[in-house]
Amino acid sequence: MNKRLLILSAVLLVFLRGAQPQLAQDTSTGPTKSDQERHSVAIGLLRTINTAEVGEFSTYGAYSSWPTLLGH
Repeated sequence: MNKRLLILSAVLLVFLRGAQPQLAQDTSTGPTKSDQERHSVAIGLLRTINTAEVGEFSTYGAYSSWPTLLGH
């Protein structure tokens, strides 16, 4: 009886050990520093364009063309 209990415990231990989630983590493959800088410049440019368009729209009630926005 003791031998069967020991074998059953060992088998259950092996099954439970295999059911645990793996804790290893992959290394980050995020954007490099140069990509982050380009992204920041692009966001800044888009915000500048948007600000100019809102100013034109609030002043004249319509969106202006690119040459007009660049002139202002």
